[in-house]
Amino acid sequence: MAGAELIEQFSPPAQRTVWQHYVPVCYLERFVDANSGIFAFDKVSQRSFKTGPRRVAAEKNFYEIGVVGDDPARNKLNDLQLVERALQIAEGDFAKASELLLAEGPHVGIAPDLKNRIVQYIVIQHLRSARMRQKTVEVHNAMLNVQAKAIMENEFGPGAFDNLRVSLNDADEFLPQLQVMFDPRITRDMENVLLGHEWHLALAPEGEAFITSDHPVAIRASTGTRAGIGSQGVAICFPLSPRVAVVMRDRSSAHLVDREDAAVAVSRDSLKRLNRIQVAYSRRWVFSGRDEFDDAMHFCKAHPFITDPDREDVETIYHKIRKRGPRPGQLIQFAEKRRRINWDV
Repeated sequence: MAGAELIEQFSPPAQRTVWQHYVPVCYLERFVDANSGIFAFDKVSQRSFKTGPRRVAAEKNFYEIGVVGDDPARNKLNDLQLVERALQIAEGDFAKASELLLAEGPHVGIAPDLKNRIVQYIVIQHLRSARMRQKTVEVHNAMLNVQAKAIMENEFGPGAFDNLRVSLNDADEFLPQLQVMFDPRITRDMENVLLGHEWHLALAPEGEAFITSDHPVAIRASTGTRAGIGSQGVAICFPLSPRVAVVMRDRSSAHLVDREDAAVAVSRDSLKRLNRIQVAYSRRWVFSGRDEFDDAMHFCKAHPFITDPDREDVETIYHKIRKRGPRPGQLIQFAEKRRRINWDV
């Protein structure tokens, strides 16, 4: 179900949710231990602790959209919990679809109907996280600064106000993220990109487990390329449980399975690499039902930049001022920064 379609499905206002999860509790509960606890590894402090799934991957009023318009009775956006409730609908459908996939997938692979339902939530989960909010704000602020510099140079000449920096007000930082999450053109394009990849279900070796993170739709770029969902050679891993993960790979890379959408038992080395994608792509937190983060700690020490939760991920790769023609203006293109990671360190 696309983000825009969720807005049209409303239940009567429920009790207000203050701590709002950007990774749903129903998902995190699949990674708890026998005592319903989950271990959280902090990439900043390099330490782990045990807590509950309701106490991680959440921030106070994270999706609170504020009051818009003058007439609450006629403007649906005056429901402060609009986004939170829309996401609960998506989470409910994902929970049902993923439960079916976990039950059937290891035996028969990924059925087409479940694949279509799962991909819709993968896009939502990718766009809803704290890391994605940071990235959308980066892009928005970069665009504001490019435009501000052009205005100043046009008004006062080259070099004017070179040190000028503009940015979104903290209270408005949710806006660029929501514009992306609920734009059906963006979400459907992303779904089509993902559906164009080669899919399979990865099954962890006996006695081993997948980990997850505060951005569980984790992306690994091939050497020297950018980590976009449609990048050449890209691999995307979304663990569904400690036992099973959905893996999507760009078709230009080597085929690793005999049958598309099949369930494949991966080796311990492959599992380690897939788990390292979670460590690298997460903003700050990695989660597991086991307090076993030695490899995560080792990987962080080998790549210190991944431990900074405020690391800049976006850069301007193309900027041109178009002064003539029917639509004068600026052409600005952004992309994720290239990062060199040694996955086998």
